[in-house]
Amino acid sequence: MGVAALYAAGWAFARFVAPVGSAREIWLVSLYSQIGDPQVLRAQAPLVGIAILVVSACEEILWRGMVTQLLADRVGSRGAWIFAAGLYALAYVPTMWSLRSGVGLNPVLVVAALGGGLLWGAMARAFGGLAPSIIAHAFFDWAILMMLPLWGGRVEL
Repeated sequence: MGVAALYAAGWAFARFVAPVGSAREIWLVSLYSQIGDPQVLRAQAPLVGIAILVVSACEEILWRGMVTQLLADRVGSRGAWIFAAGLYALAYVPTMWSLRSGVGLNPVLVVAALGGGLLWGAMARAFGGLAPSIIAHAFFDWAILMMLPLWGGRVEL
C-alpha cells in the first residue's frame, strides 16, 4: 500500500509539476537519461533487479537503521525517523546541480528522497525492522525504472 501511495505521488508530480511538453519536463528527461537505455535495462533485468535490491538494502540499513538509531540516541526515537528522512533528502541535494537544466535546479531526486524517506522510515518504525522498508524501497525503484517509468512511457518486460 505504501509503495502504491509513493508511486502515485511520483506520478502526480510527473503529471502536474513536470508534465510532458512543459519546460520542467526536462527534469525527468535528464534523470531518466542518466539511468540509461531502456532496451539495455530490459535485456539485463535480472542484474538490474539484483542491483536494485542491493542498493535498496544498503540505503535502508544506513538511513533507516544506523542514522535513525544515532539520531534516536540524541533526539529520541519518536522523531528520529523524521530527522533521518530529512537528512536522506539532504544527501540528494547535490543532484539538483548535477541534473540542472535550462529551467534551473532539478529537485526531482530530493523530493523523491524526502517522500521515500518518510514512508520507509515510518515502515521501519511501525514494523520494528528493516525488511519491509527494504522490500518496499526495492519494489518502488523497480516500478519507476522497469515497469511504469514516470517519463518515457511504459516498459514491457
